[in-house]
Amino acid sequence: MRFCKGLRVGATSIRPEDTLSTRAHLDKSPAGIPSCSLGEGIPATVGAKRNSRTSPSERGFSHQFDTNRQGVMVCCRTMIVTIDGSAGSGKSTAARKLAARLKVAYLDTGAMYRAIVHGALQRGVDLSDGQELLALARSIKLELDCGPTHTRVRVDGHDVSEAIRTMEVSAVASFVAGQQPIRDLLVGQQREIGRSLGSFVTEGRDQGSLVFPNADVKFVIEASLERRAERRRQELSSAGEEVSLAEVMDNLRARDRVDSKQWEPLLASGRVVVIDTTNRTIREVIDLLAREVDRVRPDGDSRGGPGGS
Repeated sequence: MRFCKGLRVGATSIRPEDTLSTRAHLDKSPAGIPSCSLGEGIPATVGAKRNSRTSPSERGFSHQFDTNRQGVMVCCRTMIVTIDGSAGSGKSTAARKLAARLKVAYLDTGAMYRAIVHGALQRGVDLSDGQELLALARSIKLELDCGPTHTRVRVDGHDVSEAIRTMEVSAVASFVAGQQPIRDLLVGQQREIGRSLGSFVTEGRDQGSLVFPNADVKFVIEASLERRAERRRQELSSAGEEVSLAEVMDNLRARDRVDSKQWEPLLASGRVVVIDTTNRTIREVIDLLAREVDRVRPDGDSRGGPGGS
């Protein structure tokens, strides 16, 4: 598994002068999946062989590369899709499956906030101390593997992809995400990741409203509280954590009070597609998302990757 070496949550990891000079190179990752990395001289792999004939501009942030039927790398216009919404609405599953259908990377930004919470809990950091949390966020080494069906997370070399999904982390994730200095820090990192990935599907709370305001397609996914609680409880149970439905609903209500403010500006703008997943299957949801993407894609075909297959 290749992780994004050099992606570090902290002011010292990406210098202002490196932002425009950092390049995305073509290489082949061990698993053949897209991954991202930031930092001077560090490659960002897109799961394809190096093409020595591509120009430096083609290897930069302004283009995304795909592989045609002959296995030849082709350059095409990038596409950014944002999916925001409440916890348990199904946006993570929808984002993963949509990214897989589009054959682009999937970025789970909520995992970044959860990683900080997990690090704070492990180190005994006072979660009510904003400055101490910010210091932690700047000091830990956060690595993401941005595949088309997952975002795996490492903190200081340890894979915490499953550990950050517990109720203990969920209970305070929104509080930490509400700390403006931490949000400012991670929003900057998310934009850097986006530049290295090119085309991608990203999900969170403020992706369309704040992080990527010029995204090609913006979605907000909703579902009833009861349905969201059932889904989240099932997820926790599958991971070996047994909690009551009442506990999950209380947690979701508390998160909604904080989280919903993040996508309210997006709803007010009118530049968003709202999808209610309460009574829809995941296949139906993905089909709806893909149809909206098709409307703005140059080739009008969401089945074949960024430039068609």
